[in-house]
Amino acid sequence: MNYIIVTGGLGYIGSNTIIQLLKKGYTPIIFDNLSNSSIHVLDTIYDITKKNVIFNNIDISSKDIFTSMKSYKKYNIVGIIHFAALKSVSQSIQNPLLYYKNNINGLLNMLEIMNLYHIPNFIFSSSATVYSSINTLPFKEDQIIGQNLTCPYGKTKYFCEEILQDFYKKYKHKNILLLRYF
Repeated sequence: MNYIIVTGGLGYIGSNTIIQLLKKGYTPIIFDNLSNSSIHVLDTIYDITKKNVIFNNIDISSKDIFTSMKSYKKYNIVGIIHFAALKSVSQSIQNPLLYYKNNINGLLNMLEIMNLYHIPNFIFSSSATVYSSINTLPFKEDQIIGQNLTCPYGKTKYFCEEILQDFYKKYKHKNILLLRYF
């Protein structure tokens, strides 16, 4: 059986991804601290798929994630899909340190887990907020990123993309995918 960790798996995009993974025969392991989601989403996933999922109410930005992962060391985990992040532009302006701590520490912890458990695949949920405000619309992949960013949220996503690129330079045998969307 192939398992995939989905952080933020009870959010809107995460839960829809869980449904598709179940339909394709994967067994999702959800890590979600319920700060932007509801436990009742598990019922909706079951109603749609008639399948149970593994759920952990945990903050991946804390070191507790490493203790929790010990119970999965014998599982064949083939990937991590990382959706978990704080995502409010206005809240990030009001509380930038919370965003830096949560979004960057969460990514760093999941990359450590990727290495510790020899997980080959990683998908990162980024954002179009990484594009520079000097670009013209519509944004294209080859446009400028990381310059004149307007909020801490966008900066955390940009920094995470940079971290992932540096990580990939060291671990080229890992598969890393960045998703940018609005």
